Amino acid sequence: MCKWDIFLFNCNCFTLGLKEHCHQHRLKQTANCNEVQQVREAWVYRQNKVCQNHTGQEETFANGPTVTWSELESKVYQLAKEYAAKGDFPGRP
Repeated sequence: MCKWDIFLFNCNCFTLGLKEHCHQHRLKQTANCNEVQQVREAWVYRQNKVCQNHTGQEETFANGPTVTWSELESKVYQLAKEYAAKGDFPGRP
């Protein structure tokens, strides 16, 4: 399982960064990974700022992110699967 960090912005937007490649991906040395992708609530890192798309709207999102893990989990997992299938393993923002 490839493991992913989730970087959550005050505007509820998020980005992913690869935490660790899975054992299978390291052995195969292929560009993509079709194994299970792993995301966990403990790997959510609040950025305490808005994303680049919401720059200038800081006051609107002054209270920080309002999304819950249950709302975020499936979106994050799906995006991690898409990234891994394409061989796109972004790092930290």
